[in-house]
Amino acid sequence: MRDLSVDPEVDPNLDVIWGETALSLACFHGRVDVVKFLLSLPKIIPGNLMNLALKTACTEGHLEIVRVLLASNQCKGLHNEYYEAAERNHVEILRALLQYQRYPRCNEPSMFRICHKYPKTVEMLLQEFDFDPRGREGYDEEVIRATYCYPEVLKILLRDGRADPTVVDSIVLRAACFAHNVESVRALLEDGRADPAARGNEAIRTASRCYDPELARILLADSRVDPSVLDNLALRTAVSYSSEVVKLLLAHPQVDPTALNDAAFFTACMTGRVDAARLLFKDERVQQSLLLPGRLHAALMGAVTNKQPDVVSFLVKEANVDPSFNDNEVHLHLLHLLFSFLPNAADMDRH
Repeated sequence: MRDLSVDPEVDPNLDVIWGETALSLACFHGRVDVVKFLLSLPKIIPGNLMNLALKTACTEGHLEIVRVLLASNQCKGLHNEYYEAAERNHVEILRALLQYQRYPRCNEPSMFRICHKYPKTVEMLLQEFDFDPRGREGYDEEVIRATYCYPEVLKILLRDGRADPTVVDSIVLRAACFAHNVESVRALLEDGRADPAARGNEAIRTASRCYDPELARILLADSRVDPSVLDNLALRTAVSYSSEVVKLLLAHPQVDPTALNDAAFFTACMTGRVDAARLLFKDERVQQSLLLPGRLHAALMGAVTNKQPDVVSFLVKEANVDPSFNDNEVHLHLLHLLFSFLPNAADMDRH
């Protein structure tokens, strides 16, 4: 290589393949000795070619080569190099770049959006270089929103205090609920600024569609949450997903399980959610409402029509619904359906 370097016909700045030069290829393969040798040649032209080599070293994570290139003082107008290091979570390389030349648009949130998954990188940007995590005007939520699935980074931003979790009706909290990210929701509620009642208590209505009851549990523990909004929609939704969430909602003083003429109970019966139907039936408020004439028989007919054998068995055996209460032709037809699809129907108690 030394012999080639003194050959007047050899130009180390020429493209070798796909725009790469000898220097950038040496950076790609992590050859520190070759990089130092090439930099010592007077033929090497600083500027864009040097920046290409630096970008390659940043992408591949070769910290020592990055330091060698920066020490040569031939890298000008750094830009993409920051993003390459941040996107790949090369913390030490990003630190070296920022110490060499502060990114001129450092207060823009673009860097945070790129490294929003990496706690150590975000902490370094905030503490060592005083980066501002607040979004641009009109896009205040873009930084904080990006962290809703990354609770450790979210906690760092919340401790910093400049990013506002209340923007766009507490969108970061609503997004965390939608993603069923319990730790992010817990961090936001402990911080206290995000409002779980925003957008008609959307957070608890979203949590009611989650099979994990922990999300609903931590939301219901917050006094700002009202699970009874929209005629107890959270309960009416939860019966189709998780009986544990139904149990939590029934224990909440604001929830009315009889709303919309026992819609939650009838939904459970017609969709085959026998555990939820059983929980609702044990509630005294539901029992009193179902005492009205024809209510339980209507639930039975709904279960039969929708072919839900477990619910039919529950209603007949546990709720003591009489399947032969009427000789009406419609009811006889429904009973015919009952015995046509229910294998153990003949074993049911008949009244």
